[in-house]
Amino acid sequence: MRERCVELHLAEVRGPVMDRLEQTDLPQKLAHEPFLNLHEATIALVPATSRQPRLALTENHPA
Repeated sequence: MRERCVELHLAEVRGPVMDRLEQTDLPQKLAHEPFLNLHEATIALVPATSRQPRLALTENHPA
């Protein structure tokens, strides 16, 4: 994945799944610590400009 510039990010990994994950070397290979929830992942990974609400198109402003 690294050769293809692909990053793996995890969110909402808890309990037994996190316990098993920590028994592997995968956490060291991740680009970021697992996020507690999807909101935190979005804030950290998606540029702010992409999160802005989009204006609805009207007849006066066609696409």
